[in-house]
Amino acid sequence: MEYKKLLREALDHAKLRGLRLIDVAKNSGVSHVTISYWLNGTSVPTILNLTAVINACGKQLKLRMI
Repeated sequence: MEYKKLLREALDHAKLRGLRLIDVAKNSGVSHVTISYWLNGTSVPTILNLTAVINACGKQLKLRMI
């Protein structure tokens, strides 16, 4: 799955929980500007930062090597 789709799904979940982008940014340690850059394709997240943001949204990212 593409990182943007994962990120949007996690942010939608956060919104349902009453969290704003600024709240997710604060809880993840990743700036809201950086998250916006990821969403519009200006930059690409590292797996660690993407995981931090997804966790801050109340979701989990599980990886599996096959």
